[in-house]
Amino acid sequence: MSARLTHVAEPLDRRRSDGPPWLLFLFLTGAFFIIGHDLAAPTKFAEMMDATTLEDLEGGEGEQQPLRQLGGLALGGWGAAMVFLGERREQRLTSMLGVLTLFFVVWAGMSVFWADDRGQTLRRFILLVFLSFGTVSAIRRFRAIDLLWFALFACTIYLGIGIVNEILRGTFRPLPLGYRFAGTQHPNSQAVNCALLLMAVAAWWIGAPQRRIPIAIMGLGVVYFLLLAGSRTALGGVGAALFLTWALTLDGYKKFFLICFGITLFVFVTLFGDAAMSTIEDTLEMGRADTEDSLGSLSGRVPLWGQLYGFILERPVLGFGYGGFWTPEHIDAAIEEQGWPLSHAHNAYIDLLLEIGPLGALTYLFILILAARAAFVRYMQGQGTVYFYLTALLLFVLFGGLMESAAIQRSQLTFFLMLAVVHLAFPRDPEPAKTFPESIDVRARALS
Repeated sequence: MSARLTHVAEPLDRRRSDGPPWLLFLFLTGAFFIIGHDLAAPTKFAEMMDATTLEDLEGGEGEQQPLRQLGGLALGGWGAAMVFLGERREQRLTSMLGVLTLFFVVWAGMSVFWADDRGQTLRRFILLVFLSFGTVSAIRRFRAIDLLWFALFACTIYLGIGIVNEILRGTFRPLPLGYRFAGTQHPNSQAVNCALLLMAVAAWWIGAPQRRIPIAIMGLGVVYFLLLAGSRTALGGVGAALFLTWALTLDGYKKFFLICFGITLFVFVTLFGDAAMSTIEDTLEMGRADTEDSLGSLSGRVPLWGQLYGFILERPVLGFGYGGFWTPEHIDAAIEEQGWPLSHAHNAYIDLLLEIGPLGALTYLFILILAARAAFVRYMQGQGTVYFYLTALLLFVLFGGLMESAAIQRSQLTFFLMLAVVHLAFPRDPEPAKTFPESIDVRARALS
């Protein structure tokens, strides 16, 4: 594959000048800051780690709930208005990816009828609908490259506000053992934000060779705060996603060797990490003092998954309803048996089995696989480095789902995932476009 790739121009919205829609970026960034961020997050995280009941786990969340609902209503209201009242745009349903995406939303909505807690399932589904409206409306106004610019814009703002917030509160202490950088979110969520930003920075670095030194410095800064957040899942997931996206661009035998090496290393670390040298174990623990046996039990996940398997058997076909399993009763039961604060399975696929059964979980899995394939094909066709970012994002969600549930919790990551899937699943009719520098001969730039 040494031949130069053909440049394919990106669609450009006729209704605005050539450039990112900064006001829309600002609105979406603000809406998700209201929905998922809290300036008191650093102190609340410390209190949450001592939680023994659902009341302790929620802490002051009730005070934030009206504000978060307002953010959700603003996003959903704007999205619905743009969908039903805005200019109609031609979009095609021509792929299995689009069919599966629509089916997933419909199946989640149907689960209200068999849910254990219909009120909770209905509320979670309404939030999914709001996110869907916001996603569709944003995609109608985004060019492909705007997905990359939005990731750089929003994630940088969240990280910057988080740094300033911790410095002003006096909680930014990166040297003591056990410190985890939270900023304005739970450290795991902050790590996901840093991972998203790192993938966007990597794609930007590939597409802008004249700015590689400052972009590389920015990337190193993001890695530093990713390490401070202390999430092994986010760190390993983004490393695997970027490595595999790069490895897939290589020629046959190199690609095969590197992918096999990566899979072997992943399996070895996962299965035999507890038998590694103590120095490696200390590194993998990343300064955390969760439990002495956290590596051997995947930070307590294996016992939790064993407990949840029993609940899966209670509803093996349909599940407990979309977003409807983690009721106060189930949360208290899990905390009591596991002995650590939790409100989800720390595995997206297990959570989906609990909520909407094997059909819903398999649909989600196939959506990720098909979307990642579509993004990578477009990247190799030379349609832009944005598709390097989208491929890495989808692989990050695919592998990260084995250890975390953030992508299905109607969060910032969920919205970024939905933007990627809807963009790939429902292509617009091409419009007259202007050449964008980042989309020319991306593979040649990546290997230069």
